[in-house]
Amino acid sequence: MLHLARSLLLSTVLLTLGACQGPPARHLGDTSVSLMQPGYGLVATTLVYRSRDFRTEQPTHTPSYRKAVAFYATVPGAGGTAFVVQPYGDTRASYVHRQRSEDSDRGFLIFLTPVKPGKYVLDTLLVDGAKEQHSVFPKHPPPFEVVEGQVTYAGTVDLLTGMEKRYGLYAPVSMGVQVVDAYAYDVATIKEHEPRLQAITIRNGLAPQDAR
Repeated sequence: MLHLARSLLLSTVLLTLGACQGPPARHLGDTSVSLMQPGYGLVATTLVYRSRDFRTEQPTHTPSYRKAVAFYATVPGAGGTAFVVQPYGDTRASYVHRQRSEDSDRGFLIFLTPVKPGKYVLDTLLVDGAKEQHSVFPKHPPPFEVVEGQVTYAGTVDLLTGMEKRYGLYAPVSMGVQVVDAYAYDVATIKEHEPRLQAITIRNGLAPQDAR
């Protein structure tokens, strides 16, 4: 049953990618669009790429994959509607031109996505490779709850690519994804790019229940 559900979810993602739903995403800070839609909450996320030599574990800082779509599924019985985070349609996206950490690739993406209230979990990261798309599944991703009229931080989607040097050039040989709670850094960066959030508290959806 789980495999059937995941196959259906992936089919939805593939259709979304193929159709490139809607125009390119608006940048954070674009005041021509409302910050919050009635009946929705906002989900704040970041997407970070890291690459390492799979033999030495040393960072390669190689621009590897630059097109990835995160698919979020609903937690059974908790309401909501599955959604996709991608730089198209209603999602607002901006590219941050700085290195996130010493072992990360150059630059990273930040997103604000309107989402129906409910509970969600990262199901799949679909990554565009040179010749084909790769489905990467996180291990034990944390759930989070979206509340109408509020902004919820859902973590950094951290994609680590193992690289191997072939004929003098690095090529990807493995991929893994995890959700990382980098609340303070991410929220500061998102508010830097979306000034309308400066006076708004962004909930940490990954924090323990009693800490929210």
